[in-house]
Amino acid sequence: LTTSNLLFKEGEVHLIDFGLAKTSSRPEDQAVDLLLLEEALKSGHFSLLEEAWGCILNAYKGKYSNASHTLEQLEKIRKRRRYISE
Repeated sequence: LTTSNLLFKEGEVHLIDFGLAKTSSRPEDQAVDLLLLEEALKSGHFSLLEEAWGCILNAYKGKYSNASHTLEQLEKIRKRRRYISE
């Protein structure tokens, strides 16, 4: 999922293009998806990154019971990545 898969219309957000979509409740899978979404925000919408990422994390924490496990996994994934800029 990237911001290219979002369509804004009349104040609503719609998700489009589910060609490779699958569902998973595994914290690893969800953390990878969150990381990729964050990277898409960094590369395409840097001026909105801080605010948008904060909103995404708050919504995620409010919706998913396993959010804390997923966010812990997100940090583990960040630490094991190779070519990153701090």
